[in-house]
Order: sequence, then structure tokens, then C-alpha cells
Amino acid sequence: MTLYIRSLIGILLALALATNVHAQCVLPEPDGGAESPSPANVEGYVASIDKDIVVISIEHTKKTEAIRVSPKTGLYTAFGGDFDAKELKIGQKAWVWFVGCKRTKNSVPEAAYFQIFSKDPNDRP
Repeated sequence: MTLYIRSLIGILLALALATNVHAQCVLPEPDGGAESPSPANVEGYVASIDKDIVVISIEHTKKTEAIRVSPKTGLYTAFGGDFDAKELKIGQKAWVWFVGCKRTKNSVPEAAYFQIFSKDPNDRP
């Protein structure tokens, strides 16, 4: 192999590794953290709740997305306090991060971190 090809492979490998570092999923931390979180997968308002499925009306598109809330889902307000899934209410402003920050293809995505602005649906950011 020539020096040119080895150098090119080295550069491509370095770029691939750098891309993977930036592609990681960083969930928010309830009281803030040192690392900035990944962008939320869904942002909008709670439109309906049926057992463990919460439907979010996406603010900018007016489409809806069903999301599964499990016992493993972190539930927090924007101010860092945690809450119980029973306290979810229609109209609450919500940001949701999926497990692995990725949408599932054939099922309802599961929330890893579910954040509401306030427990009071009338409070707006």
C-alpha cells in the first residue's frame, strides 16, 4: 500500500470515529449536566393518554406521535423535579427522548426521558 492510501485510510477512520462521538445519545439530566443533551425526538403538547401510551401533538407540524411510557422512563419537569405518570395531563408542554434517541420502525417508540414544562397544563414556557 502506498503512503497516500494509508494516509487516506487514516483520515477516513478518524472522521468515522469523530462522527460516532457526535452521534451518541445524550439524555438530559434532571438538574442539568456537564454535557448538552441530544435534541428531543418529539416536542409538543400532550393530546391524549391511554394507559402507557401518550400521544403528543407536534407543535410545528400538527401531526401526532404515540409514545410508550414505561416504568423505566425518566419523568421530569423542566425544573428538574420528578413526577409520576399518573400526573400527566392533556395540554402539558412536553419534550420526549426515545430509548437510544431513535424511533422504532414497527412499534410505538418507548420514551427514555419524558419532560413536561409544568404539572399544570395552563403553565406555558
